Amino acid sequence: VVLSESVNIEWNEGVFRIVDVTENSAKVNLFDMDMNLNPESIDTVDIDVFSDNDSAGISLEIAETTENSGVFEGLVSITKNDQSSGNRLYALPDSKITAKYSDRTLPNPYNTNDDLDIFASEIIFSDDPTTDRLTLEELQILGQTGDIIEDLRVGQTGMIFSKVKNT
Repeated sequence: VVLSESVNIEWNEGVFRIVDVTENSAKVNLFDMDMNLNPESIDTVDIDVFSDNDSAGISLEIAETTENSGVFEGLVSITKNDQSSGNRLYALPDSKITAKYSDRTLPNPYNTNDDLDIFASEIIFSDDPTTDRLTLEELQILGQTGDIIEDLRVGQTGMIFSKVKNT
């Protein structure tokens, strides 16, 4: 075999973002031409997504938007009622979600054995004020010994006890 030509190969560091965040979903975008492994087909990349409320989170496969683009996109469904599974992530309003991509094709000064974890984070904002999302269940007035007080009188000490749920 005779080498007739050579080519310079350069790697890029991926750019990672979380966009279009609502209480119900978030879109994850990755820009990394190095992961365009086959220019004639749509490639995929695995990422991890977790939240303040679920540190284990989910593994998500994101796909190239078109052949030979190096632009990858995936949709994370957000739930505040169910556990994380598949592409569904448990996260409450006003908490942070974070996505992690491990870039294994890095430019100089890195070497071929290096990898770099790239993170993107966003806050899930709610349209409802926090106080509107709270529900009280099993509201009771208790005395100093923990007994239930049916009728609280003036001058009597009582503690308000309730289960509070952020919905």
